[in-house]
Amino acid sequence: KTLTMADLYATGFSVVIYFISFAVVGQYWTFHQELLHTVKQPSTNFLVLNFFYLVFICLVPFATSFIGDHPG
Repeated sequence: KTLTMADLYATGFSVVIYFISFAVVGQYWTFHQELLHTVKQPSTNFLVLNFFYLVFICLVPFATSFIGDHPG
């Protein structure tokens, strides 16, 4: 199969979606580091809430991949 402009466009769009996902996760990571820098002794409730926070952060690549696969 020959490479077409549509193939390049689709690949480029996926790369853009990847960088958007990376930027969002990076922003949340920075916020998370700033938040935990001030916490000396986290409680169990804090750790559970932190776990749920990270669960939703892990969904960011899935969401951006979904947007990349269904741009319309």
